[in-house]
Amino acid sequence: MFASDISDQAIETARTARYPTSIAADVDDRRLRHYFTRVDDGYQVARALREQCIFSRHNLLDDPPFSRLDLISCRNVLIYLDTVQRAIIPLFHYALRDPGFLVLGHSESAHFPELFTLVEPRFRLYARRSGVRRAGRQAAPSLSTRRAAIVPPPIDEASSGGEPDVDRQAYMLLLSRYSPPSVLVDEHLYVLEIRGRPSPLLALSAGPASHHLVRLVADIGLFREIEAVVRAAAASGQPERREHVTVHHDLLDHHFDVDVVPLGQAGRRAYLITLEPADAAAAVESTAPLASQLADAERRTVRLSSALALAQQHVIEVIASHASSDVANQQVTEDALSSNEELHCLAEELETAKEELLSTNEELITVNRDLEARNVALTAARDLGRSIIETVRAPLVVVDEDCIVRNVNASFTRAFGADAASMEGRPLAAGDGGAWDIPQLHGLLQALIADGGRSTKSRSNADPRAARRGRCW
Repeated sequence: MFASDISDQAIETARTARYPTSIAADVDDRRLRHYFTRVDDGYQVARALREQCIFSRHNLLDDPPFSRLDLISCRNVLIYLDTVQRAIIPLFHYALRDPGFLVLGHSESAHFPELFTLVEPRFRLYARRSGVRRAGRQAAPSLSTRRAAIVPPPIDEASSGGEPDVDRQAYMLLLSRYSPPSVLVDEHLYVLEIRGRPSPLLALSAGPASHHLVRLVADIGLFREIEAVVRAAAASGQPERREHVTVHHDLLDHHFDVDVVPLGQAGRRAYLITLEPADAAAAVESTAPLASQLADAERRTVRLSSALALAQQHVIEVIASHASSDVANQQVTEDALSSNEELHCLAEELETAKEELLSTNEELITVNRDLEARNVALTAARDLGRSIIETVRAPLVVVDEDCIVRNVNASFTRAFGADAASMEGRPLAAGDGGAWDIPQLHGLLQALIADGGRSTKSRSNADPRAARRGRCW
C-alpha cells in the first residue's frame, strides 16, 4: 500500500496517524479497538496497520508513476489541476494492472472512456478497460517543467491611483500585433508560448495534436534551420542568428532571419525563436526577375542541395543516436540477463539451503524426542529409587563419589533429628551443622570408593551421638 502527497509535512502527519478523540463519533467501537491505539491526545492507527503502508513524497506531474497497482484513490485532487487532467488520467491507466480500479472525488471524472469504464457513479469508481494499449509516459518534459518555464510578468490592471494603465495596455497591444512571429520553446523544442503576429509558416499541421515545434513549423527545411540554430545557442549559451533563410511556400520564396536567444538558467533553459523578414533590399534582389531560367534553376538547385545536406546530416545524427541507444539497450539487456541468471543460481542455492535446514530440523526433532524419552525414563528411575529408599526401615544416606548427599530417608531424619533439606545436595561433612564431619567416616568412604564399591562395616563409639551415627555405616 502506497500513500503519497506532494507535501513533506502532509506525509509526516499521515505517517504519525494521530487523530483527535472526536473520531469516536464516526468510528464504531469495534474498529477503534481493532485498528486504533489510545494515546494521550486521542487515537493513533495501530502500528501493525501503519507498517503495511509506505509513505512517500510523489508529484503527479514530475515523478514517474507507480506500476502494477490494483487500486488508485485520487479524491479531490484533479479539481485543482484542471489544465493537466487529461495528461494525468492516462498515467493512472498506465499505473493500474488489469483489472484495476480508480476512485475519484464527487466533482471529478475520467475524461477517457476508451481507458476507463464508470462502474459506480455514486462513488465515482472507475474500472480500467482491458485490451487497451498501456499509455506510457512521453519522452517530453514533464508538465510542471513546461508550466514553470519563463513566463512574462503579469500586466497590472490598475495604476497606484486605481485607473487602468492605458499606456501599458497600448504597448502590449502593439507588441502583440506588430512584433515579428516568435516562439518560446524548451530545451526539447516543445512549445511553451507563441507571440507576435501570426505567420503562415507557423501553423499546426494535420495529424495528432502535439506541442512539439516540428508540428508547428509548416516547412521541414525551416525546422531544420531552426533546430540547428537552437543547438548552436544551447552549446554556446549566447544568442545565435541565421540570416537569409529561404523557404518555398505557396509557390513563393520567403526569406527570413532566424534569431534564437537563450533564456532562463541551467535546468530550466528556454529559447526564444524569432522569425523576422530578411532585409528588404536583399529580398527584392533575391526576388527580382533573373536574366535567364538557367540562373534561377541553378539557385534553386543550390538551395535544395543545402536543404538535402542538412537533412542528411540530421538523419546521420538520428541514426547515430539510435545506434548508441541500441548499444545501451543491448548492454542493459545483457546485464538484466546476467542478473537474472545470478538470481536463479541464488534461488537454487537458497532452495538447497532450505532443504538442508529442513533435514537438520528433522534430525533435531528426532534427537529432541529421544532426549525427552530418556528424560522421562530417568525421571521414572529416580522416582523409583526414591520410593525404594523411603521403604527401607533402617536410617539410610546416599552419597556420590564426591561425598555429596543425594538422598536421606525418613528413618534417618527421625533417628538423628536431621533436616533432609539441610542435608541433600551438600557435602556430608557440612550436613546437619557439621555433626557428620567425622574423619574415620570419611576415611572409610574414601577407601570404599577406591576399592570399587565393595561393602564394608564399621562402628564408632566415640560419644553417644557417634554411637547413634554408627548405625548407618
